[in-house]
Amino acid sequence: MISTIIFSRDRANQLSLLLDSISKNGSNLFDMTIIYNASSDAFQDGYNILQDQYEEIVWIKQQSPPSDFRDITLDAIKNSKEYVCFFVDDNILYKKVETTLESIDAMFKYFDAQEKQLLCLSLRLGSNTSVQNEYKNKECPLPQNILAVDNLYAVWDWTVLPKHTNFAYPFSMDGHVYRRDQVLEMVTYDFDTPNGLEGSGEFDVSLPNLMACFDESVLVNSPVNIVGSSANKAGKKYGMELEELNNLFLSGHAIDLDSMDFSEVRGCHQEIQYQFKGEIKC
Repeated sequence: MISTIIFSRDRANQLSLLLDSISKNGSNLFDMTIIYNASSDAFQDGYNILQDQYEEIVWIKQQSPPSDFRDITLDAIKNSKEYVCFFVDDNILYKKVETTLESIDAMFKYFDAQEKQLLCLSLRLGSNTSVQNEYKNKECPLPQNILAVDNLYAVWDWTVLPKHTNFAYPFSMDGHVYRRDQVLEMVTYDFDTPNGLEGSGEFDVSLPNLMACFDESVLVNSPVNIVGSSANKAGKKYGMELEELNNLFLSGHAIDLDSMDFSEVRGCHQEIQYQFKGEIKC
């Protein structure tokens, strides 16, 4: 299985949605470790519910955030299997992942013998993800020279595209699958948050030129709120406060994956309106 490291802070309800989506759309592919931080007893209560539901998951709570984040994360990477993937808690695996670990392994190994090697398989990219920024309705530069592999994967040279655009973003916490040893070579800098782990896009090692994805994305980040020091915009359309979502979760109203509308996913980061389980009394 792919060793999957999930980062979460004060968002048990959103994490519950992610775990539901993995169970539905990728249950045979991902082996999960969750690194989390709860800033209050109420937020911890939310994580306690999830830990009772998902006893098979490895749960690691930060004890001295943010200073312990780097060591915990590096240990989790080092303990991973050959392939490692990262998620954050507002990701949603909204579509079935139609592949196997054996197929992914074969694709990586195929490019080992080619002039250009493969860096990662991105779950958040596809022919549908043409929007760079939904708030500005800014289009994303798309690869022009695409190689099809096994009629399943699209592969391109990310180094020829404009830097920091979606198809030229080599290290993402939103569902990119890497070789573990490649990640350990890349991550030599200081960081204390998932955003910091992504780095500045500049690495001390030369990275493989190629990235891959499916024809259509299977994962989307729904930024309805923010945590920590992130400067990213969020919650402009369907924003909900952390406390509101946590209170709903503690009262039995988890976000309902099956009631959400994923028919118009056009970007890696796109707000999708939440629906909730059970009748909510006003």
